[in-house]
Amino acid sequence: MNCTSFCSSRVRAWLALAAFASLASIANAISMAFVLDNATATLDDVNPQSDFYKLDEPSTESGSATGLFDFFIGVDDNLREYVQLTWAGNPKPFLTSVGLKAGGRGSAAGGLFAMLWDASDLLAFNNSSSYDALRIYQDGIVHKNNANNYLGISHITVDGEPGDDYLKVPDSGSALALLAMGLAGIFYLKRRMRKD
Repeated sequence: MNCTSFCSSRVRAWLALAAFASLASIANAISMAFVLDNATATLDDVNPQSDFYKLDEPSTESGSATGLFDFFIGVDDNLREYVQLTWAGNPKPFLTSVGLKAGGRGSAAGGLFAMLWDASDLLAFNNSSSYDALRIYQDGIVHKNNANNYLGISHITVDGEPGDDYLKVPDSGSALALLAMGLAGIFYLKRRMRKD
């Protein structure tokens, strides 16, 4: 048997396996937006305010968390208008409540004009490190005289506190397993090359 072709096929197989493993680990590290919509919101006739963060549409920010968030306003064909908050470069905040107001001044236009999410609605967000954005949909506040007319977003309020800045390192078990796999691969290749 020709060693060159056998060895090169083995090396290619190991390289392909290593590439697949690295892609799988990258895929697991991809973050995503945490979605808040009318399925988890409470509708109420209130005017949500926050000292932590407030975004008045289209672009005025206020509160102690000004500068923590970047925002993007968009429209989804299925779930209507939304605001997406990100904190790129900052630790993920710990959130206790989120409010979305629609319809402009007062509740005359919309009746129930605020969507609210409390700490229990945000539990999955606070307990997971996979989220790098918060997407807040206006898909539940309609004009009181026209149920097909979703009102425009007036402002978003967020209560909470900035996250802790910490160095993210793999746990000891994962690091040891990766080291063992790498060493085993190196020793196997070295042994195969010596035999041939």
